[in-house]
Amino acid sequence: MVTMTAPSTHEVGEHELCRLIDRSVSRALFDSTFATRMLADPTVVLGETGCTPQQRRDLRTIRARTVLEFAERARELFWLAPLDRIYQQDSTLAAAAM
Repeated sequence: MVTMTAPSTHEVGEHELCRLIDRSVSRALFDSTFATRMLADPTVVLGETGCTPQQRRDLRTIRARTVLEFAERARELFWLAPLDRIYQQDSTLAAAAM
C-alpha cells in the first residue's frame, strides 16, 4: 500500500529567520529580479522553508520601495537588540579592564 503525504517543512526559529532575511537582502542587492520579487512579496525570503503563521504575517507587513528600506523594516521586526546597542562598548567590561 502506498501512502502519500505532503512534503514536510520545518518551522524556523527566530535566529534562522534572521539568517534567511540577511541572505535574501544580500542576494537582492545583486539580483534585481529577486529584489523585485522580494519587495512585492516579502515571504519569498523563506524559500522552501516553513515558518510560523506569526512570522509569515510579520513578513507580509513589510512594505518597502527599496532593498535598504526592506532591510530596515525587517531589522525593526525581527532583530531583538537595537543595532546601536550591538556596537556600544559594555561599560562594565570597560571598567573591569581599567
